[in-house]
Amino acid sequence: MSGGNERAAYPSLSPQGPLTATLPAMPETIEAQPDAPTDAEYLSPDEAARRLGVAAKTVRAQLASGKLRGLKIGRVWRVQWPPQNS
Repeated sequence: MSGGNERAAYPSLSPQGPLTATLPAMPETIEAQPDAPTDAEYLSPDEAARRLGVAAKTVRAQLASGKLRGLKIGRVWRVQWPPQNS
């Protein structure tokens, strides 16, 4: 756009100020989920494989099949330690 008023197309740039929203109140306490692990730590598949004495490829295959518990965050696996069978 040339020569026009570009600010009118973007409400967040208006002279009245930024847009605002009201968020719900946060609870005073957050309770743990009943099935959430309490004393678990999370390892990389390589570290878990080293501790288990197997190949990292084996750990990743067991994570993918559900035989080994873990979290997948994006493309990265984290293995729950100590291991718990599903």
